[in-house]
Amino acid sequence: MSRPPDDAEPGPILVCGMGHVGFRIVELLTRLGERVVVVTQETRSEWMRWASAAGATVVTGDARDPDLLKTAGLMEARALLAVTDRDPINLEIALDARRLRPDLPVVARLFDQNLAQLPLAVDHAHQRVESHFLHRPARRRGPARAIGLPELGQGEAE
Repeated sequence: MSRPPDDAEPGPILVCGMGHVGFRIVELLTRLGERVVVVTQETRSEWMRWASAAGATVVTGDARDPDLLKTAGLMEARALLAVTDRDPINLEIALDARRLRPDLPVVARLFDQNLAQLPLAVDHAHQRVESHFLHRPARRRGPARAIGLPELGQGEAE
C-alpha cells in the first residue's frame, strides 16, 4: 500500500461519477481548496470544463475498473466518494477501493435503504463503507466528517 509521507501534500479526493450530485460535490471541494480527481464516464461537457478550470483533474472512464482507479490516484488518495446515480455501481466502486486500500475513507451514495445496510454487514471483513443518503434535501454532516473535512457552516451545503 502506497501512502504519501506525512510532510507531503495531501492526496486528492477521488469523486467517482459527475452527475448532479457529483458536480455539486466537486464544486464544493474545489471551493474549499481540496485537490480533486473526478472519474466519470459521461457528464455534461460544461461541467467537465468547469471542473478542469477549477483545478480538478477529470479522468474519463469506468470507476469500476481498479486499474483506472489506481491511475487516477487511488493509492495516494485521501478519500473516495462513489456518487453515481446507481447503487450497485457505487457499492462495487466502494468495495473495490476498500479492497485495494483498506485504510481509505470511502463514502457511497445509496438510494436503497436496505442496500445501505449491506456495508455494515461486511464490517468484519474490513470492508466497511460509510453510506449516506446524499440525495436528501436535509443537510447531512456525516459524509464530510467521514472523509476528514471540516464541518460546514450554515448555508454552505446547497
